[in-house]
Amino acid sequence: MRYLKSPTNGAGQPITGAVVRVFTRVLSDDRGFRELPPVSTGQDGGYAYRAPRGPSRQILLTYTPFADDAQPAVIRHAVKTGVLSLVFLDAVIASAYGGSFYGWLVLTIALVAGALARKFAVT
Repeated sequence: MRYLKSPTNGAGQPITGAVVRVFTRVLSDDRGFRELPPVSTGQDGGYAYRAPRGPSRQILLTYTPFADDAQPAVIRHAVKTGVLSLVFLDAVIASAYGGSFYGWLVLTIALVAGALARKFAVT
C-alpha cells in the first residue's frame, strides 16, 4: 500500500519541510504502536509512505510543521533554566530558615535535578 498526502496550513497551502512521524501496530496481537523512521514533506508539501506487506495493521501518521525551526529549542532551554533556578532559590530559602546544612542538602538535590533535566523533558 502506498499513502500519498499533503498537509496544508489554514490557507490551504502545502506545508514544506514538515516531519511526518509514522506509527504502526499489527491488529492481530495486543502490542501497542511502534514508531517507524519518519518521512519529510517535499517542496510541494507532499510525502509518501509505503506500508510493508504482511498482516492487517493500523497506521497512525502525525506531523510536526516547521521541524527545522529553532524557536522550540530556545523555549525548551528557557523553561529548563527557569525550573532549575527555582531549585537554587529553594536552597537559599532552606539555608535562611533551616541553616547551612539544609541549604547544602538542597543544592545537592539541585545537582541531581540538573542531571535528570538533561535526560528527561522539563515542563
